Amino acid sequence: MTRKTGAAATWNPDNIVTYWLTVGLLFAAVAAAGVGSIDGLLHYAQYIVDAPEKQWVLPVAVDVFLVATALATLALRKRRAYLAAWLTSAFTIALVSFSAYCNYTYMVSTTDMTADPASAAAPYVKAAMPILLLAATEIIAAITSTRNNRENSPLNRAHREVKKYKAEVAALKRAARRGIPESIHMATARALHELNAPGKELA
Repeated sequence: MTRKTGAAATWNPDNIVTYWLTVGLLFAAVAAAGVGSIDGLLHYAQYIVDAPEKQWVLPVAVDVFLVATALATLALRKRRAYLAAWLTSAFTIALVSFSAYCNYTYMVSTTDMTADPASAAAPYVKAAMPILLLAATEIIAAITSTRNNRENSPLNRAHREVKKYKAEVAALKRAARRGIPESIHMATARALHELNAPGKELA
């Protein structure tokens, strides 16, 4: 008696639908973390910038710059500029720490901890926003810049070679039908014979 366990009911998570769904959700997480982090930075901006309409400069200078340095770090690692990558990575950590501190102290100064015991976690949640912003940015960059290793596996390379050879043989056969000498027919037959075995194994 055969028992169906569902063990073979698997799916490949590395497909184009999952890719774009993941990237879209991560971009939403970046936007949400940026919005969640902006209050604390705007609170401190009032001590730096006199005009209220210009207080947006601090969130841009910190959180947007944070995202830029995180992406720059990955690009510099790809170029093997390790010293520059280390410096930008350290600067990214400094920006995250500063943004987390601003958000933490903002919540501590504006939240009445005695009114609601659950609000005691609010400063920590607020401080986690720039950390989530950095994490989502790093994951997006990793997903969009990493190639699927299966494309370069030995089996896939062999499939591509067989497909290439079959196309060349087909071209030779077409040329032979147009009046190329009989020796071409013989070469074509030998090539087909050599391709039959690997073609069947890789099919």
